[in-house]
Amino acid sequence: MGKNVLPAIAVVFALSSPLFGQTSLNSENAVERSPLSISITGGASFNVLTNGIFNNWGNGWTAGAGLMYAPIRSVSVIGNVSYSRHPFQGGNINLIVPAVVGWNERVIGSDPLTILEASGGIRFTPPRLKYATPFLSLTGGVYRLSVGKVIVESWMDSQPQDVSRWTYNGTGIVTTRSFASLGFGFVVPVTSAFNIQLEQQLTQTLDYDVSFLRSIASVEMKL
Repeated sequence: MGKNVLPAIAVVFALSSPLFGQTSLNSENAVERSPLSISITGGASFNVLTNGIFNNWGNGWTAGAGLMYAPIRSVSVIGNVSYSRHPFQGGNINLIVPAVVGWNERVIGSDPLTILEASGGIRFTPPRLKYATPFLSLTGGVYRLSVGKVIVESWMDSQPQDVSRWTYNGTGIVTTRSFASLGFGFVVPVTSAFNIQLEQQLTQTLDYDVSFLRSIASVEMKL
């Protein structure tokens, strides 16, 4: 799926500029402001592409803050920090059950998957338009993943009081992964100092273990 996303976004990005082109602001009349801006971000994080152990956590939410510097109108350097939380849902725990009559096993999980993100990248934007300006963002950074603990219990029918417990492999740990992200969205001006941003992001760790689709809204304030 990831291989098809970039061409599709590029096509939409190319078509969006003429679509809104007739509503362009007159650059000579635009109010000049600092190239720096800050943003507050929140939205949904969909864990729908991940395989393996991380697939045991469902869709969640994300919130964060960002800083952007625009040395020229069409290119901005961006930096972000965020926190994401995904609840445990199970369903992808592979257990090897012995061929023993009366043997029972049960999975217990309640801890969430939480993610601290630090990232930086570049955002490409055509000349600012009156109602909505499309943009394309490319970012990379680091995830610090706190993987919730999953406990497996096992016992025999003949000895239900003798319950063995162990932590499922790969859970109850903290790990760091590098990732890359591709985003496409629109900037909607509210005033000369405030914008609203709507963005769709596809993120992928470089080891291909974790992928997220994110729908994000941001409020940007120019400094």
